[in-house]
Amino acid sequence: MRSVLATGVAASLLLAGCVSPVDITTAYQSEVYLCDDDEAYAARVAECVSRRDAGLPCSGVISFEGEIRGVEVVVDTDLYEVLVSSVRFPDMSLTRDNVDLYGDSPYFSFVASIGSVGGPDSRPDGDVTQAFGRSPQCESGAVDDQVRFSFRVAAAGGSTDDDLATGAITFSRQTPDEHIGTFDGTFRNAPDGTSRGHLRGCFTVFTDRASVEQAEVCD
Repeated sequence: MRSVLATGVAASLLLAGCVSPVDITTAYQSEVYLCDDDEAYAARVAECVSRRDAGLPCSGVISFEGEIRGVEVVVDTDLYEVLVSSVRFPDMSLTRDNVDLYGDSPYFSFVASIGSVGGPDSRPDGDVTQAFGRSPQCESGAVDDQVRFSFRVAAAGGSTDDDLATGAITFSRQTPDEHIGTFDGTFRNAPDGTSRGHLRGCFTVFTDRASVEQAEVCD
């Protein structure tokens, strides 16, 4: 079990953008990018499903790699909570809105919030690719081809929030109980124009809690 103190110190350095290449190697040398290894990824998901079926906690598996605010990261981890929300339209149809993934990396906690997903509450398996972007206000966000991807890092009493501004996400499964997808994108630049990095990854997640909201009516 990793040291809580070491975790807090490393996370503080990460949030401050002060982690050295040596620290990065030490922090993530035990992590594996599962998305390029189908066999290892499938085994990890199967293990999570087995635990879940046995009544033990496991909300899914996510793996990602890239750069977050100047720090190179590689993460493979089980999720501890997945929240799903849908929008109900006047014809009573349901459209997927948000999928929020909660997990821990070696030195920080994170929330990957995928918003305005679109598509029915359950659709046939098959790849559906959507670009990252900000939808207009109101119900159009759930019915256009734009998807928001926000990534929050939290540690040692601080947090950062960044959006993947360019790139895309591909869902291969979308049901009330399960979502499977891959993503690859670049974070929105800082106000001074400097890059906040990039991220790519994959996930298989299982719904812990679901909610439904009425669609807003645009003027």
